Amino acid sequence: MRLDQQVIQWALRRKISPETLRKMSVGGEIIPFGDSNKLSIVFNYLDNAGEIVNWKARSLNDKVFRQLAGGTQQFYNQAAVMAGPLDEVYIVEGEMDALSLIEAGVPPHSVLSVVGGAPANASENPQDSKRYGYMVDAFRDGLDRCKKFIIVTDNDDPGRHLRSDLAMVLGVASCHWVDWPPEVKDANDALMQWGAESLSMYLREGVKQYPIDGIYRLSEIPEPPVMTLWQGWPEWESKLRISPTCLSILSGWPGHGKSHLSQQLWAQIVRRYDIRVALMSMETREKPFVRRNLRSAYWSKLENEMSEAEKKEADDWIEDHFLFIHHPSNSPTFEWLCDTVNNAYVRYGISAASIDPWNMIVPTFNAAKETETSWIGQCLDGCTYLAKACNLHLQILAHPAKPIGAGVREPITYSSIAGSQHWANKADQVMSIHRDKFMDDYGMRETKARLIVHKSRYEELGYPCEINMQLSLNKGVFECSDYKQAWQS
Repeated sequence: MRLDQQVIQWALRRKISPETLRKMSVGGEIIPFGDSNKLSIVFNYLDNAGEIVNWKARSLNDKVFRQLAGGTQQFYNQAAVMAGPLDEVYIVEGEMDALSLIEAGVPPHSVLSVVGGAPANASENPQDSKRYGYMVDAFRDGLDRCKKFIIVTDNDDPGRHLRSDLAMVLGVASCHWVDWPPEVKDANDALMQWGAESLSMYLREGVKQYPIDGIYRLSEIPEPPVMTLWQGWPEWESKLRISPTCLSILSGWPGHGKSHLSQQLWAQIVRRYDIRVALMSMETREKPFVRRNLRSAYWSKLENEMSEAEKKEADDWIEDHFLFIHHPSNSPTFEWLCDTVNNAYVRYGISAASIDPWNMIVPTFNAAKETETSWIGQCLDGCTYLAKACNLHLQILAHPAKPIGAGVREPITYSSIAGSQHWANKADQVMSIHRDKFMDDYGMRETKARLIVHKSRYEELGYPCEINMQLSLNKGVFECSDYKQAWQS
C-alpha cells in the first residue's frame, strides 16, 4: 500500500513520523464512503503470516471511519504483539493512539488497539459480549500469557466505559491504567501537546494499578475518626465503655434487671454527653414503666418521692433526648426495625438505639431452606452495617437459651444466648447482668448483681471482667459498688 505525501503530512501534523507509519503498515488510499470517494489514512490489520485480514480507514478531511466489509475482528497490531515477549502490553482506544505510544518509545510488539473504538455505555457482562469476542479469542490464542496490561483509553465517558470493560475481560489483577490530566483528551493529544519525551515519561510514571474491589494498601485506607467513648458509670473506668459504630449485646436471665440497667445506662450517657437515643421496649410499656426508670435515673430518687415540678423537668428532658420505637402490633420484622432506626437517625439525629428484647422480632426466614442461626447471623451483619453507616451505637437485649435442668441459674456463658453462636462472634461487645440470689439469709431482698463483660472487640471498649452493681431500693437506680467494696475491704 502506497504512502503518499498527503497522508505523511496529515500524520506529521499529529506528530506521527513516516518511519512509524511504515513500521505499523499504515498507508493511504482513496476509499469509498457511501456515494463519495475520500483520500484516507488506512491502518492494516495483519494475521500471523503478514496477510491483510482487515483494515480501518479514516478520511483525512473529516472524521469518518470504515472497515473492510467482512474483515476479521481482532486487535490492531495483534500479530506483532503475539510474536513478542508479552511482558507488558498497552491497549489503546484507536490506531492513532497506538502510533503515538510508539513515537514515545513503546516497542511495537507491546501495543494493541481495540478494533471498534469505545462504547457509549459500559457493558454489564463484557466477557460475554459479542463486541469483545475477538479479545476472548486472542486470550485463547496466547494473549493470556501477558501478566501486565496497561489500559490507555480516552479521557471521556466512552473511554472510561471501555477501560472498565477491558479490565473485566482481561482480569483486573493484571490491569494497570493511565489517568490523563483534564486538559488531555487521549494519547495522540498528549503527544501533540507534550512531545514524545514527555509522553514517554508520563507513560512510565503515570501508570496506576487498576483498583480491585476489597483489596487496599494501608495508604489507601482513610484514617478513621478518633473513637468516641461513652462511660455509663464513673466507677467503670476502663473496664467498659460504649462507642458509636459498635454493636453490643446485653443478656441475662429474666428478672435479673437487664432492661432496667440498659435504660439507666442510656439515661446516664444522655445526661453526660447530651446525645439523643431511641429505645424500643417491647416487653415493658413506655408509660408508666420506662418513664419511671428514666425519671429515677434523672433525679437519682424514687418516682413517688418526686414533686410534680421534678417530674415535669425529667419529662421535658426525656422529650428532648429520647425517642420511642413502637411497632403497631408489637411484632416487627428485622427489615422494619432497620428502616425505622435509619429513619430516626435521618430525621432526629439519634446517636444510639436500644432494642429490647430480640426475641420479639418476627423471624422471616424459610425454615425449610435456612436455619435460625444463619438468619440471626445475617441480621447481626445488618446491625453492624447499620451502626457503622449511621455512626450510632446499636444495643440489643437478648434472652439466654433455657437452662438445662430445673432451677439452674448460673451466670450465662459467653455463647449461651438463645438462637445462635453468632451473638458471641459478630457483636463488638457482649455483656450480661446476673444476680446470684434474690433474698439474703435473713429473708430480706438481695439487690447485688454482677455485670459480666464477656467480650470487648477493641481495647478502647474495655476488657473481659466483672463489675459489681447494686440496685438501690431507696433511689430506684443501679449503683456501681466496686469502690464501696474496695473501701470496706
